[in-house]
Amino acid sequence: MQFEKTSLGPVTFQITHQGVPVQDVVVPDSFVQVTVEISDVYSIYAVINGITTDSVTTSNPNATVTAVSEATDMEFGYFTLVIS
Repeated sequence: MQFEKTSLGPVTFQITHQGVPVQDVVVPDSFVQVTVEISDVYSIYAVINGITTDSVTTSNPNATVTAVSEATDMEFGYFTLVIS
């Protein structure tokens, strides 16, 4: 699984398995991917500028999780996680 971000500050992705924290992945630089090997089904959320995103779930070990900043007027400063 790969993690990346498109924002300025570092992003900490937090991986959980069945509600139990498994690992934190820090991506310090934009457009640089950090890779982690997984199996089974995992939930991922990120903490960005002190704000926690909604969780996303995947069982795809080749997934890329990207933190994307919201560009709408009502969501400015918030982020969503996108799995591809």
